[in-house]
Amino acid sequence: MVHHGHDHGYKLLFSHPEMMADLIRGYVRAPWVEQLDFNSLEKVNGSYISDDLRSREDDVIWRLRWEGEARWLYVYLLLEFQSSPERFMALRVLTYLGLLYEDLRRSGQLSADGLLPPVLPVVLYRGSAPWQEPRNITELIDGGLWRFLCVSRSIEIRLPARTGRRTGSQAGFWQRAIGRVAVST
Repeated sequence: MVHHGHDHGYKLLFSHPEMMADLIRGYVRAPWVEQLDFNSLEKVNGSYISDDLRSREDDVIWRLRWEGEARWLYVYLLLEFQSSPERFMALRVLTYLGLLYEDLRRSGQLSADGLLPPVLPVVLYRGSAPWQEPRNITELIDGGLWRFLCVSRSIEIRLPARTGRRTGSQAGFWQRAIGRVAVST
């Protein structure tokens, strides 16, 4: 895997709980977001090793509780920075989710009922072209048997290009981000 300087900058940026809260509130358009307790945000070890000893260290993983509950929601931020759409990103996301779930199972991070917690996979996308590649693994499988598979769909967040103008909540998000990074360095 090739590491780019901006990958590490984003890892630093999203190591702050305020930035993760802003990212989720500003980009995840779903009613359940209002049910999250953003004061409970905790950074989770994003480094783990699969059974065949492949290491995964570059992603940022947070967890937060549902308001008034003991249950956790994990947010998996993939920092393999995408500057162009990738046809098989849904497959890569499914692979990484499997590694995270295996790690959660091994470490006993299960619900009271012995179930795995929900994980929200987020891919940061910086390309200028709209993301039109499959977001769901079922869109990559030939034939009708896809309905028997685990369904995993990620959220691709399109980050502003270096030279583009930002407006509204996105502009505020990036102004706060720059200010927080400047303060922390």
